[in-house]
Amino acid sequence: MTEFDTDTMADMNARASEPERGAKYANTWKYRSVPIMDEIIYKLGFGGMATVWLCWEIDTEQWRAIKVNAASQSSEDCSDLLAIRHLKKQGVTPEQLEANHIIMPLETFWMGSPNGRHLCLVLPLLGPNLIDWRSDKLGVDMDRVDKLCYQTAKGLSFLHNKGLCHVDFRPQNILMKLKPGCIDHLSRDDVWDVCGFPSTAEVRTATGERSKYAPNEVVGTAPWTLFQNHVIDEVAIVDFGQAYKVHEPREELGIPAAYASPEVLFSRGQFGAGSDIWSLATTLLEVRIGRRARDSAPDAIRCMELFAGPMPPSYRSEATRILEEHGWDDINETTRDVDSTPSTLGASQAGSASELQPLTGRLDIPLGDDEELDSECKHFTHPLEKRLGTEQRAWGQELNPRDPSGAVASF
Repeated sequence: MTEFDTDTMADMNARASEPERGAKYANTWKYRSVPIMDEIIYKLGFGGMATVWLCWEIDTEQWRAIKVNAASQSSEDCSDLLAIRHLKKQGVTPEQLEANHIIMPLETFWMGSPNGRHLCLVLPLLGPNLIDWRSDKLGVDMDRVDKLCYQTAKGLSFLHNKGLCHVDFRPQNILMKLKPGCIDHLSRDDVWDVCGFPSTAEVRTATGERSKYAPNEVVGTAPWTLFQNHVIDEVAIVDFGQAYKVHEPREELGIPAAYASPEVLFSRGQFGAGSDIWSLATTLLEVRIGRRARDSAPDAIRCMELFAGPMPPSYRSEATRILEEHGWDDINETTRDVDSTPSTLGASQAGSASELQPLTGRLDIPLGDDEELDSECKHFTHPLEKRLGTEQRAWGQELNPRDPSGAVASF
């Protein structure tokens, strides 16, 4: 939970009018540099590093999103600012960002609080994340799904070509664009009529007192029903809070396990563009089949073995440690230490790898009889689509290797 994800809107509005806000306003992408005032209306969402607020920009009479970074993520050399500076140095224009589905801040400013100094990013208003939109609205319209997947891959390719790794590439950081100005005609009261007044709850310490480091109340997030009729089939890649230059990788990455590449999950090997590409592949699979993966390290290991085969020698010891640490009680003991034995390296490694067994149990998938499978996949015409239809079922209904009764485990 970040410092601001429980802030009151009154606190945010008061801080938005502080002198530092106007003085530090930055003309990030050659838009305007005029100091403005915002009225904070609703909380759109929050994560481990920042909170995003729905704001009415009084000067331009437009709705915006303002992302408030935690103070710990708000240094002058933080990744958000690094990404902005790097792309500007590469000569990237706002038009290129738009064409490649990349969202960078329109402007930035700094804001103080009892918790420290916060970097604030002014962003265009965007809709729901890609997986929510795909799951709730697109159904089996695979032409539209393919279009969104293509845009997602195109955007990441553009970043890599400009020498920037995203690092936290996943469906939650790929949002849907809205029709420009689609709700600018709505007043604050209109927004509350649609979404309801924000839910709040009082915040006190365990002894019943208030703290100057905490807000007076917590604020609930807005439902995206306000935007659902204004979404267009265009993705927007956001959140560069962990980004780095391709040739200057970070030592630690914070991407959730479900989207982490093996070198990231097991902390072995060089981080880089390849780590992003693994995250892209996982993202596309999730979007293509319309289901979320479970976000734990053991489930990520299970996914790897399910789709790519037994864990390779170089990762087996670390994978075993993770499974044991999370209480996985059915670890396959066969060749679990193959990567720690010198004789398995070099020329003999290929032979050993071919005899490896999956750490997480049997990999055969109960797909039912052929007639049932053909019926479920009959709307797929391309061989790859039919295969993905099969994988969707495998993703959703897999025998739980930890349950001897054969109960189905949702994956």
